[in-house]
Amino acid sequence: MKLTHEQKVLLITSLLITTIFIYSRFKKQETLIEDTSSATGEEALYILKDWKRNFEEKNLDGITNLYTSEGILVSTFGAILTGRKEIKDYFDDLFKNENLKVDFIGKPHVGVIGDLTIFTGVYVFSYTEKGSVVKVKARYSFLCKLYNGKLFIIKQHSSAFHKK
Repeated sequence: MKLTHEQKVLLITSLLITTIFIYSRFKKQETLIEDTSSATGEEALYILKDWKRNFEEKNLDGITNLYTSEGILVSTFGAILTGRKEIKDYFDDLFKNENLKVDFIGKPHVGVIGDLTIFTGVYVFSYTEKGSVVKVKARYSFLCKLYNGKLFIIKQHSSAFHKK
């Protein structure tokens, strides 16, 4: 069976998330941070705060520049996007929604191994459509890499919860 590029990316990301989870449960090493109460985890949270701020301010360049030039976004509201141009086009379209907001639910789970940091958790998007507020609850993972002392998003995955 031959996998597409997108399927390979999803498989690798899933394996990385699983590896971090298993490693964090069985190898409690100082280089791995499981919660945001540690100094390293707290310091790394700035990227999620920047992402939320840029999202809610509809700052297209600000949010796009949080991703690496080859960044990948598996979006909540669309397809798999690769590179800043596709990511920028996606947010440009999404930012046309009125009263766009995102709320992170609880503290994210944070794992750090070397120069990689992964954030996982749940957030809720809301916006106004035809006078009504629409809310979309979704799971997220942000895989980030440290470049010259600053984190950049190399992969983001977001998937909406199915309505019951």
